[in-house]
Amino acid sequence: MTFRRRALFFVSGYRPELFGIGRYVPQYVDALAEAGWNVDVRAPYPFYPSWNIDRTLPKVSEEHGGRVHVTRYAPFVPRRHNAATRALHEVSIGISACRHLLSATRSADMVVAATPPLLGAVVAGWFARRSHRPCLVLAYDLVSDLASDAFGIAGRIPGSLMRSLEADLYARASGVIALSDDMAARIRQLSGQGAAVSVIRIWADDELFRLDHDQAARGFRARLGISQDRRLVGFAGSFGRKQRLSELVNGLTALPAEFTSVLIGDGLERPELARLARLGPGDVRVLPPQPPADLHAFLSACDLSIVVARTQHAGSLFPSKVANVLAAGSPILAMTTRGTELATLLDKEDLGMVCPGLEREEIRDAVRCGAELGRDQTRRARCRAYAREHFNSQRAMARFTNHVHELLAE
Repeated sequence: MTFRRRALFFVSGYRPELFGIGRYVPQYVDALAEAGWNVDVRAPYPFYPSWNIDRTLPKVSEEHGGRVHVTRYAPFVPRRHNAATRALHEVSIGISACRHLLSATRSADMVVAATPPLLGAVVAGWFARRSHRPCLVLAYDLVSDLASDAFGIAGRIPGSLMRSLEADLYARASGVIALSDDMAARIRQLSGQGAAVSVIRIWADDELFRLDHDQAARGFRARLGISQDRRLVGFAGSFGRKQRLSELVNGLTALPAEFTSVLIGDGLERPELARLARLGPGDVRVLPPQPPADLHAFLSACDLSIVVARTQHAGSLFPSKVANVLAAGSPILAMTTRGTELATLLDKEDLGMVCPGLEREEIRDAVRCGAELGRDQTRRARCRAYAREHFNSQRAMARFTNHVHELLAE
């Protein structure tokens, strides 16, 4: 009889979600399953980025597929968002972690916890230590920094508590995987240098490296009635508070008549963004999430893709959308402060521009200048080449499985 190792994942998102950590976790799961592991996944029903959950679903359900077993549950998903309701959301996931991990941890060879959600990861780590199992933490964002960025003064008190929990989580974890070098440094700083942090960079969808980008771009523009001579500016992702997208749309509406701006995604700010877009005078369109093939075509069609990475805390985030944007050959306009890891990358590799401010005229002028970068085929080829070299899924999965084997060998 062949002995198979078993991994237990506790995560905030899983397929079919297209944004955030739900886009990446399934590939980690699949990599272990392909290596012969049995994998249990505990994840909420899909709710991100719309922050809307189907309340007719059962409280708990089971899904089976090969060596992967997924248990879904329904957390509290707030209809209105402030520091208090987001804290309640975190607490509900922490309670769900207690319910779902108490017995499951004992039969696992390893526990993998993603953060956010912070409390869920903290509970998963506690159960792993209690059962003498290694716990690997996937750090997608630093939650305490996000609370401070999103909620300002109202987020400082819960942010301080979260910072203590986060520091303890990283310091006690058997291993931590960060998305970037700066994030790894920030985690070490938070944990008092006690965290064992490795870096596995985000990766682009494999389909983008096989795509006929010119054909896909022409098809997307034709479907939306956008002629080839018009400058197309795009954003794809979550329409959340931290993105500051209302200021972005305000700047996009000031662009000249030869520009079209398209925002694809969902989230709490979507109604407000649609309202601002209608005010004009510029051509700004807000579309719902698109299937992967259409999203890839959209990115390929953009002369310039906007990536928002605004934070007061260097190293607390590295937007995952960067990988797909560059793999599609689109230069980036980063809405971030100079000196961040993303800003440094764009400047060093000549892959785009940085817009540090949020004033309407500053955004308008940066977009006008940046859109010309996308008409330079040499630069578009440079973007794709960088993505192929640095955002490769096969290399990422090889590093992940090697890291897991090393962790178990200790």
